[in-house]
Amino acid sequence: GASMLWAIANFETLVGLVLIGTIVLHWWPIARSASGMRGLLGAVGLTVGIVLVSLDLWRLLDSMNISPVTRRAGVSICWAVIAVGLVVFGLRRRVAALRYYGLALIAVAATKVLVYDLATVSRGWRTISFIVVGLLMIGVSVAYATFGPRLLARHTDDQPQPTS
Repeated sequence: GASMLWAIANFETLVGLVLIGTIVLHWWPIARSASGMRGLLGAVGLTVGIVLVSLDLWRLLDSMNISPVTRRAGVSICWAVIAVGLVVFGLRRRVAALRYYGLALIAVAATKVLVYDLATVSRGWRTISFIVVGLLMIGVSVAYATFGPRLLARHTDDQPQPTS
């Protein structure tokens, strides 16, 4: 009860939310004048948000007495879910920076799984995990190549065409 609530509602989360709010408040006026700064602040805000979600997920799983190996895997799965969401949102809204950030996050999550999460796993499970991560990376690549152009083209078709 109370320990699970403290795992999510704590001082670190409050500081993170204030930091994200500050970035957003400062981002809006800057975004109109400097597009490079907009991308940088957006990436910083996303990264801070992902770190906070990861820390809170770790704390929540720890309060539930989940093993460290499973907690590490949970954080990696969380990153992968966020990454897929960023890619899909970036495709739908035609925001290349979100798509690229999502693809980079998928690569980071896969690297974390292969290098860090599997460090204490037996050779058999490590081999299976390498195969699964490889298939997931191929699946993301195929889905991006297949659905990306369709979603981008559909969005372009929805825009009014200039009349001559």
